[in-house]
Amino acid sequence: MTQEQLGDPEFTEAYISAIERGKINMSAKVLAIIARRLQVPQELLLESGLEDEGGVAV
Repeated sequence: MTQEQLGDPEFTEAYISAIERGKINMSAKVLAIIARRLQVPQELLLESGLEDEGGVAV
């Protein structure tokens, strides 16, 4: 799935990219929409950024 497909029609490709790069935090509403489109639990998206500098999940 591309960033455009994930975001369309509510969010731009640039907005999705900024979320992926950690440049902006998404609201609970955005989190719910993206999780639904990816067919994953919201918790999975929240956990994905919890790694230390060595890439080990904390």
